[in-house]
Amino acid sequence: MLLEATKAASMQPCFASTASLPPRERFDFWHDVVCRNLVDLDYRLLGEGQFDASFHCTPINGLDLGRIKASPHVAQRSTAGISRADSSVLVFNFVLSGSLVTEQDGRSAQLKLGDGALCDATRPYKLSSHEPFEIACIRVPREQCVGRIPHLNRLSACNLSERSELAPMVFGYVSHLVDRAPHLTSRAAGLKISQNFKDLLLALLAELADSGPPSLTEYRSLALMRVKETVERNVHDPDLTPAARSQPSSNCRHDI
Repeated sequence: MLLEATKAASMQPCFASTASLPPRERFDFWHDVVCRNLVDLDYRLLGEGQFDASFHCTPINGLDLGRIKASPHVAQRSTAGISRADSSVLVFNFVLSGSLVTEQDGRSAQLKLGDGALCDATRPYKLSSHEPFEIACIRVPREQCVGRIPHLNRLSACNLSERSELAPMVFGYVSHLVDRAPHLTSRAAGLKISQNFKDLLLALLAELADSGPPSLTEYRSLALMRVKETVERNVHDPDLTPAARSQPSSNCRHDI
């Protein structure tokens, strides 16, 4: 989720629900809604039950807020999805009910009520839940954090509540903000709220970045992830060799 990449389109206010649709059309509709309004993801249904979901998104002066309620399913940011829509954004997911598992860069975090985690949409990640859940999503342009937060790549798929003293404050803020955001009419108030919340998120990331150096395992996981991405993106290139694979591409980022 590549600084030179095309920036994500601005989020527009919307509300979408599968409630009035025939059951056979709901999953495809859900895929289209989230891909157009949040991040291009691939989906897989879990269980045999009927799929139900709703999505409510509200932009506030460059801060994109979303609220998702859904039946159990898997959402995956794949290499193919990145190729289709290369969104240079960070996505924070905070659990409002149920539970969620987030995976990225060889790390995995199990989230419950009050927990949150960061996903970087420039790289593959996976979200899954085996029970109905509700989350608050915050989408932030990646360039607002790169250069200001060291070791950004090693902060994804970590349970923020386990590593940060600021995480409960951020959760309390966002859980109220997703309720009140659709009713904000003052541009001045929206601007101040947006900036205050972005500052709080940056403070949270800075606290995590300062919490300790990455382990050797993390370095190896990141290196393996980059090699895998390069191979997947160039698998049809007849000139692909181990030597070529080891060369840094023009899209390589050195922020870890």
